[in-house]
Amino acid sequence: MLKKITSIIDTIQFLLFVSFVSISFLQVFFRYVLNNSLTWAEEISRYMFIWLVFLGSALCIQRRTHIGVDLLISNFKGLPKKLVLTINDALIIGLMLILLREGLAILPTLWMQYSSALGIPMAYIYASVPVGAALMGIYSLLDIYRIWYKNETASTEGQVD
Repeated sequence: MLKKITSIIDTIQFLLFVSFVSISFLQVFFRYVLNNSLTWAEEISRYMFIWLVFLGSALCIQRRTHIGVDLLISNFKGLPKKLVLTINDALIIGLMLILLREGLAILPTLWMQYSSALGIPMAYIYASVPVGAALMGIYSLLDIYRIWYKNETASTEGQVD
């Protein structure tokens, strides 16, 4: 189930990225070659990028590829390493719960606010915050499970102590 969700998120990210690059290229072409700027291209590119950041952050947590200082963690083995990694994941979960709560709290007010060029409700854009936070929290919980029940205490994907 988790692999299927990750695969779906990967596919969404791929499509968003290809669309983002294509629309950005079109915008540059229209502006500098045809001297006729696309009014909607910059706005939709920005919104795609916001979604890419939050979905990408969730996948980085799932794959353990976020940048980090592992000098302290690399010196530990066994139980101390598990404890430090668990505390780290617990802090991430706490932050993601705050982001999720606040992201959901702001959404009802944004259904009546529309983007200037596209005319879509801003709630669709700001929904990236609670969606990304929920995914990051779930992946952090699963990381705690991997640390304690599968003995995967490496800070990067594919490395197991």
